Amino acid sequence: MREYLFILIIAAVVTYLLTPLVRRGAIAVRAQHAPRARDVHKQPTPLLTRLVITVDPKDYVVRQAVLYDQFQNTVTMTFNRVAINPGISDSLFVFTPPKDAAVVPLEPR
Repeated sequence: MREYLFILIIAAVVTYLLTPLVRRGAIAVRAQHAPRARDVHKQPTPLLTRLVITVDPKDYVVRQAVLYDQFQNTVTMTFNRVAINPGISDSLFVFTPPKDAAVVPLEPR
């Protein structure tokens, strides 16, 4: 098991170190083409054609989502161990706005 972990770490480090060099080399020898006008869509092009969501009628929890794309591929996601309001600590949700951000307090109506 350690051998596989060692190989994984070596591969990740080599990839991390070589990617910028290979990118610079590809740019230097012009191994990529500039996008043509026909390559850039003027209108948004939807890549997903359909989304089917299955909801459990007993507790109204989403149990499955199926995505269909324009090439008739499907991706099925099944949600088995759904935990509703598991009691996550509020300390995990700390947000500090940037100094120049306008902060508008939310008042209950």
